[in-house]
Order: sequence, then C-alpha cells, then structure tokens
Amino acid sequence: MIKDSDVIKSVLSGQTETFSELVERYENLVRMVCLGILKNIHHADDATQDTFITAYKNLGSLKNLDAFKSWLLKIAKNCSIEILKKQKHQVSLEQIEDIPAHNRNGQLDQDNAQLLNSIMKLPASQRDLITLRYFDGHSVDDAARITCRPVGSATSLLSRARKTLAKRLTSLRAE
Repeated sequence: MIKDSDVIKSVLSGQTETFSELVERYENLVRMVCLGILKNIHHADDATQDTFITAYKNLGSLKNLDAFKSWLLKIAKNCSIEILKKQKHQVSLEQIEDIPAHNRNGQLDQDNAQLLNSIMKLPASQRDLITLRYFDGHSVDDAARITCRPVGSATSLLSRARKTLAKRLTSLRAE
C-alpha cells in the first residue's frame, strides 16, 4: 500500500485524481467518527463529504504529511460539530432518529440493532472509543491518540462502556 504522504505529494504535484485513494482508505473511519457525534446516518454522510472536501481544499496547509489521518479526523469532528450547531436551531437532540443497523441483505438484524442502539446511547467519549476500537480496529493506544486522551483514561472509558453495554444487552435479552 502506498503511504499517505506519497499520495498527498502526488495530489499536491497536480495528480488530483489520486486523492480518491485517500477517500477510499479513510471513508469508513471518517463516517464512523461523524456518526458517533451526529447519531444520524444522513448527517454523518454529509459530514463525511464535507470532511473530504475540506481536507482536499486545505491539503497544502498540512505541515506533517505523516499526520494526515489525525488531521483528517480532527476535520471530521469539526465538520460534525458544525452540523450539530445547525441542527440545534432546527430540532432538539431527542428528535434525532435512531441509526439503523442492517445486515448484508439490508434487513435489520435485532441483535445488531440492539447493540448499535445501545452504543449510540453511551456518552460521546465512550461511544467514540468503542467505535474506534471495535468497528475500525484501532489499538487502544491509537484510539487514545485520536481522541486526545491519555491511554489510561481511554482504557478506563472502554472498560466502563463494555460493562454498560453488557448490562443493557443482558436486560434487553431478558425481556
């Protein structure tokens, strides 16, 4: 796989079509970060698109090309927060719809739906770390760095989130 820094150099030298490689590489991660903040798949898609547009326009301002991923995730958070600010003027957070969890056939799987809905009810700090760790496959160290937290704090938040999820899912299955 070509390094991010090499792709960026290529884009900056005029081969703008190579930016699509970065989009393909990070689209799912960016969408999950946005989804974790916005709790709405449609708004997360908008924020994802805004993230890549902003990144493309500002690629020349990136000083450390090896830090592209962290820089991109900061843009994703900022784009999501901007959408949240706009939403506050339109609807309350309680009115935002639940996120559907579909299986490969496009059908809602009850276990996955319960898990996803339980994750979305976690505090944002725990939800972000769960998403990064278990959906995007980041190590705890990477998830801590991405969320700008000490590793010990990230570990503690992940532990609390797992316990909360276990309790919620156990009580849902008991019903």
